[in-house]
Amino acid sequence: MLLASLTDIKSYLNKTDTSHDTLLTLLMSGVSSKIENLLNRDLETSERTLYLDGGRKYYYLPAYPIDITASFVVTVDGTVKTVNSDYFIYEQEGLLKFMYEVCSSEPKILKVVYTGGYTSSSGVLQVPDALKLLCVQQCAYEFSRRLDAGSVSTTMPNGNSGYQSGLDWLPAVKKALYPFRRTSGGI
Repeated sequence: MLLASLTDIKSYLNKTDTSHDTLLTLLMSGVSSKIENLLNRDLETSERTLYLDGGRKYYYLPAYPIDITASFVVTVDGTVKTVNSDYFIYEQEGLLKFMYEVCSSEPKILKVVYTGGYTSSSGVLQVPDALKLLCVQQCAYEFSRRLDAGSVSTTMPNGNSGYQSGLDWLPAVKKALYPFRRTSGGI
């Protein structure tokens, strides 16, 4: 699933012709996947069923925002728990917080059925504008560097040479993506 559209990247690059549309679409797909991996979370909305180990009070779910209008069912050792009594949902953070630590540290004692992630329209996820822009910026960078992808140094017109790491992350993009990353608490 794409985080930005072909129109977004073409607008950013100020391109009106269609000569690179296939390549730009491929880049958008690749960059979107790289971003999803870096964020350590599933971005596309769907219903999920998770079986988690007990022994904790906080569980960071792998897909958010959590759709609180959809069914959200939590069972511990076969007993259904009640939202805002036994546990709380922080939908924007993807956090499931129990009032008390799930007693047993038994494997897969906790079952969570929920819907999380971003919806899509015309094949593009409806992510926050900041995330979309970061995807477009990284894609534009990779498009502009496509002919020197294996290069590790460049000689400037003034004779200076500098180190470049091929098609690695733009440092500013990578830094700006971290607030969107799922917390290391994981599931």
